[in-house]
Amino acid sequence: MGRPRTYVPADLLGAAVRTFRRHGYAGTSVDSLTRATGLQRGSLYAAYRDKRALFLAALEQYTNATVGHFERALAASDDPVAGIAQALGRVARVAANGEGRHGCFIVNTAAELGGRDPEIQAAVAAALARLEAAFTGAIERAQARAGVAGDADARALGRLCVAIMQGLRVLGTAGATETELQQVVTAALGALPGRHA
Repeated sequence: MGRPRTYVPADLLGAAVRTFRRHGYAGTSVDSLTRATGLQRGSLYAAYRDKRALFLAALEQYTNATVGHFERALAASDDPVAGIAQALGRVARVAANGEGRHGCFIVNTAAELGGRDPEIQAAVAAALARLEAAFTGAIERAQARAGVAGDADARALGRLCVAIMQGLRVLGTAGATETELQQVVTAALGALPGRHA
């Protein structure tokens, strides 16, 4: 009889996320995944049929954890503009330090595979659409409270927030300091139309 699985699926996927995030899909070997997860090849393939299946599962977990965090934080903020400021400020802080220097798994995936793999491109687009919807909702709530001009295009501003968020992460991988990234956040918030100080 085969040995029972002793791994925790969330831990396996967390290790896979860190490995793919650091090395990309092409740069990640099955050997590096077995080292990262602590599983033998047979156990790894018993859980996921191949490297691509594990990659897609890891991308899904990362999306649900990371995007889910921002969805909840933006929805829960009593002051929508302050919520946006906190969200972007957090990205600036994380992007400039530690694991954040490896970039966003979603953005890294878009750059490496988005134009070549329709299924992965769709997963990336869905993740970014969730972020856009979360920021758009915050903008709309800010408009209702006169924190952002009521005639502004909330969806376009939501998309702008996503572009700023992901741009911060790219700049972080290029070595920008937290101070530099926070300056970008301050400038972006100051550009919101009709924003009250």
